[in-house]
Amino acid sequence: MKNYVDYTIKNHLLKIVGVFPIQDNFEKDAIASGYQIHHFSPASLAFYKDYFYKGFRDLYTLDGESNKVHRLTQAPQRELCIVSGDKELTIRINQVDLFLFPDSFGMFSLDLSVDLSDKKPHLSQLSDACFVVREFERGLVKGLDISWNTFIVNEFLMGYKTRGEGIELDEYSGTKFKLFIACDFEEILDLETQNALLYDLACVAPPGTAISTEINAPSDEYKQYLMDNFQFSAFKNWRGMSLLDTFVIVGNNILTYDFQITTFRENYFLIYVHNLFIKYDLFKFNTSISDFKVDLRPELRDFLNIYNLTFISYNFLPTMINLKLRASLDIEHEVEALTKRIQEIGAVVEEKSQEKTNLLLGLVSFVASLSAIEPFWEYSVKIQQFFQFPDYAAYLIIIGSAVSILGFVFYMPEKIKNFISQWI
Repeated sequence: MKNYVDYTIKNHLLKIVGVFPIQDNFEKDAIASGYQIHHFSPASLAFYKDYFYKGFRDLYTLDGESNKVHRLTQAPQRELCIVSGDKELTIRINQVDLFLFPDSFGMFSLDLSVDLSDKKPHLSQLSDACFVVREFERGLVKGLDISWNTFIVNEFLMGYKTRGEGIELDEYSGTKFKLFIACDFEEILDLETQNALLYDLACVAPPGTAISTEINAPSDEYKQYLMDNFQFSAFKNWRGMSLLDTFVIVGNNILTYDFQITTFRENYFLIYVHNLFIKYDLFKFNTSISDFKVDLRPELRDFLNIYNLTFISYNFLPTMINLKLRASLDIEHEVEALTKRIQEIGAVVEEKSQEKTNLLLGLVSFVASLSAIEPFWEYSVKIQQFFQFPDYAAYLIIIGSAVSILGFVFYMPEKIKNFISQWI
Protein backbone atom coordinates (compact mmCIF):
# COMPACT_ATOMS: atom_id res chain seq x y z
CA MET A 1 0.00 0.00 0.00
CA LYS A 2 1.19 3.49 -0.84
CA ASN A 3 1.71 5.99 1.96
CA TYR A 4 -1.43 8.08 1.51
CA VAL A 5 -0.74 10.74 4.14
CA ASP A 6 0.58 13.16 1.50
CA TYR A 7 -2.27 12.66 -0.96
CA THR A 8 -3.95 15.73 -2.44
CA ILE A 9 -7.58 16.53 -1.67
CA LYS A 10 -9.22 18.08 -4.75
CA ASN A 11 -12.51 18.90 -3.05
CA HIS A 12 -14.22 18.13 0.23
CA LEU A 13 -17.44 18.50 2.19
CA LEU A 14 -17.43 18.90 5.95
CA LYS A 15 -20.56 19.34 8.02
CA ILE A 16 -21.03 19.31 11.77
CA VAL A 17 -24.40 18.47 13.32
CA GLY A 18 -25.74 19.23 16.78
CA VAL A 19 -29.01 19.63 18.68
CA PHE A 20 -30.66 22.60 20.33
CA PRO A 21 -33.89 23.30 22.27
CA ILE A 22 -36.95 24.77 20.58
CA GLN A 23 -39.43 27.15 22.19
CA ASP A 24 -42.78 28.34 20.84
CA ASN A 25 -41.50 31.42 19.00
CA PHE A 26 -38.17 30.01 17.84
CA GLU A 27 -39.01 29.80 14.14
CA LYS A 28 -40.38 33.34 14.11
CA ASP A 29 -37.30 34.63 15.94
CA ALA A 30 -34.96 32.77 13.58
CA ILE A 31 -36.60 34.26 10.48
CA ALA A 32 -36.43 37.73 12.05
CA SER A 33 -32.70 37.21 12.65
CA GLY A 34 -31.95 36.43 9.00
CA TYR A 35 -32.91 32.81 8.35
CA GLN A 36 -35.12 31.90 5.41
CA ILE A 37 -37.47 28.97 4.89
CA HIS A 38 -35.66 26.46 2.70
CA HIS A 39 -37.16 25.98 -0.77
CA PHE A 40 -36.28 23.40 -3.40
CA SER A 41 -36.32 24.23 -7.10
CA PRO A 42 -39.20 22.80 -9.19
CA ALA A 43 -36.72 20.42 -10.80
CA SER A 44 -35.56 19.18 -7.39
CA LEU A 45 -39.15 18.67 -6.21
CA ALA A 46 -39.89 16.58 -9.30
CA PHE A 47 -36.69 14.61 -8.76
CA TYR A 48 -37.44 13.88 -5.10
CA LYS A 49 -40.96 12.71 -5.95
CA ASP A 50 -39.41 9.83 -7.90
CA TYR A 51 -36.44 9.39 -5.58
CA PHE A 52 -37.73 9.16 -2.00
CA TYR A 53 -40.69 7.25 -0.62
CA LYS A 54 -43.60 9.41 0.50
CA GLY A 55 -42.93 8.90 4.24
CA PHE A 56 -39.44 10.36 3.93
CA ARG A 57 -40.41 12.96 1.33
CA ASP A 58 -43.18 14.36 3.54
CA LEU A 59 -40.64 15.00 6.27
CA TYR A 60 -37.87 16.76 4.36
CA THR A 61 -38.23 17.25 0.59
CA LEU A 62 -41.53 19.00 -0.02
CA ASP A 63 -41.57 22.71 -0.72
CA GLY A 64 -41.05 25.11 2.17
CA GLU A 65 -43.51 24.85 5.06
CA SER A 66 -45.21 21.80 3.53
CA ASN A 67 -42.53 19.66 5.14
CA LYS A 68 -43.37 18.16 8.52
CA VAL A 69 -39.82 19.08 9.55
CA HIS A 70 -39.39 22.78 8.86
CA ARG A 71 -35.97 23.73 7.56
CA LEU A 72 -34.48 27.19 7.89
CA THR A 73 -31.27 28.23 6.17
CA GLN A 74 -28.79 31.05 5.76
CA ALA A 75 -25.49 31.39 3.89
CA PRO A 76 -23.18 33.57 6.01
CA GLN A 77 -20.02 32.87 3.97
CA ARG A 78 -18.06 33.75 7.07
CA GLU A 79 -14.36 33.00 7.49
CA LEU A 80 -12.78 32.62 10.90
CA CYS A 81 -9.75 31.20 12.66
CA ILE A 82 -10.06 28.62 15.41
CA VAL A 83 -7.16 28.18 17.80
CA SER A 84 -6.54 24.89 19.59
CA GLY A 85 -3.24 24.45 21.37
CA ASP A 86 -0.49 25.31 18.93
CA LYS A 87 -2.75 24.92 15.89
CA GLU A 88 -4.60 27.67 14.03
CA LEU A 89 -7.23 26.52 11.56
CA THR A 90 -8.89 28.75 8.99
CA ILE A 91 -12.39 27.62 8.08
CA ARG A 92 -15.27 29.10 6.13
CA ILE A 93 -18.89 28.69 7.18
CA ASN A 94 -20.75 28.30 3.88
CA GLN A 95 -24.25 27.48 5.04
CA VAL A 96 -26.21 26.96 8.27
CA ASP A 97 -29.35 24.82 8.36
CA LEU A 98 -31.86 24.43 11.19
CA PHE A 99 -34.16 21.41 11.19
CA LEU A 100 -37.17 21.97 13.46
CA PHE A 101 -38.78 18.69 14.45
CA PRO A 102 -42.39 19.14 15.66
CA ASP A 103 -43.05 18.47 19.36
CA SER A 104 -39.38 17.77 19.92
CA PHE A 105 -36.05 19.56 19.54
CA GLY A 106 -34.06 21.11 16.71
CA MET A 107 -30.94 20.02 14.87
CA PHE A 108 -28.47 22.41 13.28
CA SER A 109 -25.77 21.82 10.70
CA LEU A 110 -22.85 23.98 9.65
CA ASP A 111 -21.45 23.41 6.17
CA LEU A 112 -17.72 24.15 6.47
CA SER A 113 -14.73 24.43 4.18
CA VAL A 114 -11.16 24.08 5.42
CA ASP A 115 -8.51 26.35 3.91
CA LEU A 116 -6.04 23.67 2.76
CA SER A 117 -2.55 25.04 2.25
CA ASP A 118 -0.23 23.34 -0.22
CA LYS A 119 2.61 23.92 2.28
CA LYS A 120 1.27 21.11 4.51
CA PRO A 121 -0.27 17.71 3.77
CA HIS A 122 -3.96 18.20 2.98
CA LEU A 123 -5.06 15.15 4.92
CA SER A 124 -3.31 16.33 8.07
CA GLN A 125 -5.00 19.75 7.86
CA LEU A 126 -8.44 18.24 7.30
CA SER A 127 -7.90 15.77 10.14
CA ASP A 128 -6.91 18.58 12.52
CA ALA A 129 -9.99 20.56 11.51
CA CYS A 130 -12.28 17.58 12.09
CA PHE A 131 -10.74 16.97 15.49
CA VAL A 132 -11.29 20.56 16.59
CA VAL A 133 -14.71 21.42 15.12
CA ARG A 134 -16.38 18.30 16.48
CA GLU A 135 -15.51 19.26 20.07
CA PHE A 136 -17.86 21.53 22.00
CA GLU A 137 -15.26 23.48 23.91
CA ARG A 138 -11.81 22.58 22.56
CA GLY A 139 -11.28 25.40 20.08
CA LEU A 140 -11.33 29.14 20.71
CA VAL A 141 -12.47 31.54 18.01
CA LYS A 142 -9.61 33.93 17.42
CA GLY A 143 -10.42 37.57 18.09
CA LEU A 144 -13.49 36.71 20.16
CA ASP A 145 -11.89 34.46 22.79
CA ILE A 146 -14.99 32.32 23.12
CA SER A 147 -15.38 28.59 22.61
CA TRP A 148 -16.53 27.10 19.33
CA ASN A 149 -19.82 25.98 20.89
CA THR A 150 -20.49 29.42 22.41
CA PHE A 151 -19.80 31.02 19.04
CA ILE A 152 -22.39 28.76 17.37
CA VAL A 153 -24.98 29.47 20.07
CA ASN A 154 -24.47 33.23 19.86
CA GLU A 155 -24.20 33.58 16.10
CA PHE A 156 -26.60 30.96 14.73
CA LEU A 157 -28.93 29.79 17.52
CA MET A 158 -30.06 33.20 18.82
CA GLY A 159 -28.57 32.45 22.20
CA TYR A 160 -30.51 29.20 22.75
CA LYS A 161 -28.03 27.26 24.86
CA THR A 162 -27.27 23.62 24.08
CA ARG A 163 -25.33 22.79 27.24
CA GLY A 164 -25.27 23.62 30.92
CA GLU A 165 -27.36 23.36 34.06
CA GLY A 166 -31.10 23.17 33.44
CA ILE A 167 -30.68 22.29 29.73
CA GLU A 168 -32.54 19.00 29.23
CA LEU A 169 -30.84 18.39 25.88
CA ASP A 170 -27.48 18.23 27.63
CA GLU A 171 -28.60 14.93 29.15
CA TYR A 172 -28.63 13.16 25.79
CA SER A 173 -26.72 15.32 23.29
CA GLY A 174 -23.50 13.36 23.72
CA THR A 175 -19.98 14.69 24.10
CA LYS A 176 -19.31 16.10 20.64
CA PHE A 177 -20.84 17.27 17.39
CA LYS A 178 -21.42 14.73 14.65
CA LEU A 179 -19.32 14.85 11.47
CA PHE A 180 -20.39 14.36 7.84
CA ILE A 181 -17.33 14.16 5.57
CA ALA A 182 -16.77 13.56 1.86
CA CYS A 183 -13.30 13.71 0.27
CA ASP A 184 -12.42 13.68 -3.40
CA PHE A 185 -8.72 12.79 -3.90
CA GLU A 186 -6.43 13.57 -6.81
CA GLU A 187 -4.61 10.24 -6.58
CA ILE A 188 -6.30 7.00 -7.57
CA LEU A 189 -7.34 5.11 -4.43
CA ASP A 190 -7.08 1.34 -4.42
CA LEU A 191 -9.23 -0.71 -2.06
CA GLU A 192 -6.64 -0.92 0.71
CA THR A 193 -6.07 2.82 0.62
CA GLN A 194 -9.81 3.50 0.71
CA ASN A 195 -10.12 1.28 3.79
CA ALA A 196 -7.21 2.99 5.52
CA LEU A 197 -8.48 6.48 4.76
CA LEU A 198 -11.94 5.58 6.02
CA TYR A 199 -10.52 4.34 9.30
CA ASP A 200 -8.41 7.45 9.87
CA LEU A 201 -11.18 9.92 9.00
CA ALA A 202 -14.11 8.07 10.61
CA CYS A 203 -12.17 7.57 13.85
CA VAL A 204 -10.72 11.11 13.62
CA ALA A 205 -7.28 9.57 14.02
CA PRO A 206 -3.98 11.10 12.81
CA PRO A 207 -3.33 10.26 9.13
CA GLY A 208 -1.48 6.99 8.78
CA THR A 209 -2.91 5.44 11.96
CA ALA A 210 -4.60 2.63 10.01
CA ILE A 211 -1.29 1.42 8.56
CA SER A 212 0.85 2.17 11.59
CA THR A 213 2.82 -0.61 13.29
CA GLU A 214 3.09 1.19 16.62
CA ILE A 215 1.74 -0.40 19.79
CA ASN A 216 -1.36 1.83 19.87
CA ALA A 217 -2.28 1.17 16.26
CA PRO A 218 -5.63 -0.59 15.64
CA SER A 219 -5.55 -4.36 15.47
CA ASP A 220 -6.31 -6.13 12.22
CA GLU A 221 -9.34 -7.73 13.90
CA TYR A 222 -10.81 -4.36 14.85
CA LYS A 223 -10.27 -2.88 11.40
CA GLN A 224 -11.89 -5.95 9.87
CA TYR A 225 -14.84 -5.62 12.25
CA LEU A 226 -15.42 -2.03 11.14
CA MET A 227 -15.13 -2.96 7.48
CA ASP A 228 -17.53 -5.89 7.78
CA ASN A 229 -20.20 -4.06 9.75
CA PHE A 230 -20.07 -0.36 8.92
CA GLN A 231 -18.58 0.12 5.44
CA PHE A 232 -20.64 0.42 2.27
CA SER A 233 -19.84 0.77 -1.41
CA ALA A 234 -21.64 0.55 -4.73
CA PHE A 235 -18.90 1.64 -7.15
CA LYS A 236 -15.17 1.09 -7.34
CA ASN A 237 -14.27 4.78 -7.24
CA TRP A 238 -15.64 5.43 -3.73
CA ARG A 239 -16.34 3.78 -0.40
CA GLY A 240 -18.05 4.94 2.79
CA MET A 241 -18.16 4.19 6.50
CA SER A 242 -20.69 5.14 9.15
CA LEU A 243 -19.86 5.14 12.86
CA LEU A 244 -21.63 6.53 15.90
CA ASP A 245 -20.19 10.06 15.55
CA THR A 246 -19.02 10.20 11.94
CA PHE A 247 -20.16 9.52 8.39
CA VAL A 248 -17.35 9.48 5.82
CA ILE A 249 -17.05 8.86 2.07
CA VAL A 250 -13.73 8.89 0.19
CA GLY A 251 -13.09 8.41 -3.50
CA ASN A 252 -12.03 9.73 -6.87
CA ASN A 253 -14.06 12.17 -8.99
CA ILE A 254 -17.00 12.14 -6.57
CA LEU A 255 -17.24 15.93 -6.07
CA THR A 256 -16.36 17.10 -9.58
CA TYR A 257 -19.76 18.20 -10.87
CA ASP A 258 -22.57 20.17 -9.26
CA PHE A 259 -25.00 17.26 -9.34
CA GLN A 260 -22.46 15.12 -7.46
CA ILE A 261 -21.98 17.76 -4.80
CA THR A 262 -25.76 18.09 -4.42
CA THR A 263 -26.12 14.33 -4.08
CA PHE A 264 -23.77 14.28 -1.10
CA ARG A 265 -24.56 17.70 0.39
CA GLU A 266 -28.35 17.29 0.20
CA ASN A 267 -29.60 13.76 -0.52
CA TYR A 268 -27.21 11.67 1.55
CA PHE A 269 -26.92 14.32 4.23
CA LEU A 270 -30.70 14.38 4.77
CA ILE A 271 -30.57 10.62 5.38
CA TYR A 272 -27.83 11.23 7.93
CA VAL A 273 -29.84 13.95 9.70
CA HIS A 274 -32.91 11.72 9.79
CA ASN A 275 -31.10 8.86 11.47
CA LEU A 276 -29.33 11.15 13.92
CA PHE A 277 -32.72 12.52 14.94
CA ILE A 278 -34.01 9.01 15.59
CA LYS A 279 -30.96 8.26 17.72
CA TYR A 280 -31.22 11.49 19.70
CA ASP A 281 -34.95 11.02 20.27
CA LEU A 282 -34.35 7.47 21.51
CA PHE A 283 -31.88 8.99 23.99
CA LYS A 284 -34.64 11.42 24.96
CA PHE A 285 -37.11 8.59 25.58
CA ASN A 286 -34.57 6.79 27.74
CA THR A 287 -34.07 9.85 29.94
CA SER A 288 -37.85 10.28 30.24
CA ILE A 289 -38.47 6.86 31.77
CA SER A 290 -36.24 7.11 34.80
CA ASP A 291 -39.29 6.62 37.01
CA PHE A 292 -42.57 4.74 36.72
CA LYS A 293 -44.91 7.73 36.56
CA VAL A 294 -45.70 8.22 32.86
CA ASP A 295 -47.04 5.81 30.25
CA LEU A 296 -45.07 6.67 27.08
CA ARG A 297 -46.49 3.90 24.90
CA PRO A 298 -48.75 6.17 22.80
CA GLU A 299 -45.96 8.73 22.31
CA LEU A 300 -43.42 6.06 21.30
CA ARG A 301 -45.91 4.44 18.93
CA ASP A 302 -46.55 7.76 17.14
CA PHE A 303 -42.81 8.51 16.95
CA LEU A 304 -41.98 5.12 15.42
CA ASN A 305 -44.86 5.30 12.93
CA ILE A 306 -43.60 8.64 11.56
CA TYR A 307 -39.81 8.40 11.77
CA ASN A 308 -38.71 4.77 12.02
CA LEU A 309 -38.36 4.30 8.27
CA THR A 310 -36.36 1.30 7.08
CA PHE A 311 -36.81 1.73 3.34
CA ILE A 312 -36.83 5.33 2.14
CA SER A 313 -36.12 5.38 -1.59
CA TYR A 314 -37.00 3.86 -4.94
CA ASN A 315 -33.24 3.91 -5.58
CA PHE A 316 -31.11 1.17 -4.03
CA LEU A 317 -28.24 3.42 -2.90
CA PRO A 318 -30.10 5.74 -0.49
CA THR A 319 -31.75 2.73 1.11
CA MET A 320 -28.40 0.98 1.44
CA ILE A 321 -26.94 4.07 3.14
CA ASN A 322 -29.99 4.34 5.39
CA LEU A 323 -29.69 0.71 6.51
CA LYS A 324 -25.96 1.13 7.19
CA LEU A 325 -26.63 4.25 9.24
CA ARG A 326 -29.26 2.39 11.26
CA ALA A 327 -26.73 -0.37 11.90
CA SER A 328 -23.93 1.97 12.96
CA LEU A 329 -26.25 3.88 15.31
CA ASP A 330 -27.70 0.59 16.59
CA ILE A 331 -31.21 1.89 16.05
CA GLU A 332 -32.90 -1.50 15.63
CA HIS A 333 -31.64 -2.89 18.94
CA GLU A 334 -32.37 0.31 20.81
CA VAL A 335 -35.92 0.51 19.46
CA GLU A 336 -36.51 -3.10 20.45
CA ALA A 337 -35.11 -2.65 23.96
CA LEU A 338 -36.84 0.69 24.51
CA THR A 339 -40.20 -0.64 23.29
CA LYS A 340 -39.99 -3.56 25.69
CA ARG A 341 -39.02 -1.31 28.58
CA ILE A 342 -41.74 1.25 27.90
CA GLN A 343 -44.34 -1.50 27.57
CA GLU A 344 -43.31 -2.89 30.95
CA ILE A 345 -43.42 0.57 32.54
CA GLY A 346 -46.73 1.30 30.86
CA ALA A 347 -48.17 -1.89 32.33
CA VAL A 348 -47.01 -0.84 35.80
CA VAL A 349 -48.47 2.66 35.35
CA GLU A 350 -51.73 1.15 34.11
CA GLU A 351 -51.84 -1.25 37.07
CA LYS A 352 -51.27 1.59 39.53
CA SER A 353 -53.96 3.63 37.80
CA GLN A 354 -56.36 0.70 38.05
CA GLU A 355 -55.60 0.35 41.76
CA LYS A 356 -56.42 4.02 42.28
CA THR A 357 -59.64 3.60 40.29
CA ASN A 358 -60.63 0.59 42.39
CA LEU A 359 -59.91 2.46 45.59
CA LEU A 360 -61.96 5.45 44.44
CA LEU A 361 -64.80 3.17 43.40
CA GLY A 362 -64.67 1.48 46.78
CA LEU A 363 -64.84 4.78 48.61
CA VAL A 364 -67.76 5.95 46.48
CA SER A 365 -69.56 2.70 47.14
CA PHE A 366 -68.87 2.99 50.86
CA VAL A 367 -70.17 6.56 51.00
CA ALA A 368 -73.26 5.47 49.08
CA SER A 369 -73.80 2.72 51.64
CA LEU A 370 -73.87 5.20 54.52
CA SER A 371 -77.43 6.16 53.63
CA ALA A 372 -78.46 2.62 54.51
CA ILE A 373 -77.06 2.77 58.07
CA GLU A 374 -80.22 4.26 59.66
CA PRO A 375 -82.46 1.24 58.79
CA PHE A 376 -79.65 -1.06 60.01
CA TRP A 377 -79.51 0.87 63.25
CA GLU A 378 -83.26 0.60 63.85
CA TYR A 379 -83.18 -3.08 63.01
CA SER A 380 -80.17 -3.66 65.31
CA VAL A 381 -81.95 -1.90 68.23
CA LYS A 382 -85.03 -4.08 67.73
CA ILE A 383 -82.84 -7.23 67.76
CA GLN A 384 -81.09 -6.05 70.96
CA GLN A 385 -84.43 -5.31 72.68
CA PHE A 386 -86.10 -8.54 71.53
CA PHE A 387 -83.29 -10.74 72.84
CA GLN A 388 -82.62 -8.41 75.77
CA PHE A 389 -78.96 -8.10 74.84
CA PRO A 390 -76.82 -5.46 76.55
CA ASP A 391 -77.12 -1.92 75.13
CA TYR A 392 -73.78 -2.11 73.32
CA ALA A 393 -74.96 -5.10 71.28
CA ALA A 394 -76.61 -2.79 68.72
CA TYR A 395 -73.22 -1.10 68.08
CA LEU A 396 -71.56 -4.49 67.57
CA ILE A 397 -74.17 -5.44 65.00
CA ILE A 398 -73.64 -2.13 63.10
CA ILE A 399 -69.82 -2.52 63.18
CA GLY A 400 -70.02 -6.10 61.94
CA SER A 401 -72.28 -5.08 59.10
CA ALA A 402 -69.95 -2.20 58.11
CA VAL A 403 -66.89 -4.47 58.08
CA SER A 404 -68.74 -6.93 55.84
CA ILE A 405 -69.71 -4.15 53.41
CA LEU A 406 -66.16 -2.76 53.29
CA GLY A 407 -64.72 -6.22 52.71
CA PHE A 408 -67.08 -6.78 49.82
CA VAL A 409 -66.29 -3.37 48.32
CA PHE A 410 -62.50 -3.66 48.44
CA TYR A 411 -62.09 -7.33 47.58
CA MET A 412 -64.77 -7.52 44.89
CA PRO A 413 -64.63 -4.08 43.16
CA GLU A 414 -65.36 -5.43 39.68
CA LYS A 415 -68.69 -6.90 40.79
CA ILE A 416 -69.60 -3.61 42.47
CA LYS A 417 -68.72 -1.71 39.26
CA ASN A 418 -70.77 -4.11 37.11
CA PHE A 419 -73.72 -3.84 39.50
CA ILE A 420 -73.60 -0.03 39.47
CA SER A 421 -73.27 0.11 35.66
CA GLN A 422 -76.57 -1.77 35.33
CA TRP A 423 -78.39 1.01 37.17
CA ILE A 424 -76.62 4.12 35.80
